[in-house]
Amino acid sequence: MVYALIAIGFVIILKCSNAFNIAQGHFVMLGGYLGFTFLVTLHLPVWASIVLAIVVAVIMGLIIERLALRPLIGQPVLAVVMMTIALASVIEGSPSWPGVVNIRPTMMCSR
Repeated sequence: MVYALIAIGFVIILKCSNAFNIAQGHFVMLGGYLGFTFLVTLHLPVWASIVLAIVVAVIMGLIIERLALRPLIGQPVLAVVMMTIALASVIEGSPSWPGVVNIRPTMMCSR
């Protein structure tokens, strides 16, 4: 089900902007990271974490669209693709920003 939602996101963005969004997977990672942070770090209930993650992701999406992508209207498609690559790099590094809880993955196998 999650893969279907991600695929729908790719199709909608591609059909609306005629540019492939390189940062799509990074936005999904950011939403999951927000939900995890609200659930584990802030100890919110599951339903509140999901709702809050959606609200914060929508607000961040609107800000990114207004500040980074809206000025590129009318520019070549390559400029939009390059901006999504830059956004992917920024979002990929966002969990390591100062003030953000540092989560280290652990091995889930037994020996």
